[in-house]
Amino acid sequence: MLVIADAAKPVAVAGVMGGATSGILPATRTVLLESACFKPTRVRRCAKQLGMLTESSYRFERGVDINLADWASRHATALMLQLAGGTTANGGHRRLRGPTAPRTIACRFERARQLLGAPLDDAEALPHLRGA
Repeated sequence: MLVIADAAKPVAVAGVMGGATSGILPATRTVLLESACFKPTRVRRCAKQLGMLTESSYRFERGVDINLADWASRHATALMLQLAGGTTANGGHRRLRGPTAPRTIACRFERARQLLGAPLDDAEALPHLRGA
């Protein structure tokens, strides 16, 4: 279990629960942005031990693509600057385990059409699935 703390007290349990005092309010002027991934089995075990089945633990228990953490952080920063103004501080800390191998996911277009209840053109959908 990884407990995240500020200088005075614990504020969160990694992958399980953020602290009420660590949220952004209308008066907030300084933000520390964290983008992280946690091992699903550890999050599951910790959430059960603490009796805290949260939206965060639900998400991390199912696995999050570690390859997107850095991109998500940069994208969130760009959006905050664009929408709220401000500046970014120099520096930062990165601890990357390294990218994981891409996974292949099969898409059965006929099944997708059934689930959507709408027409789906295979050729039109492929670029979106490939991230193009």
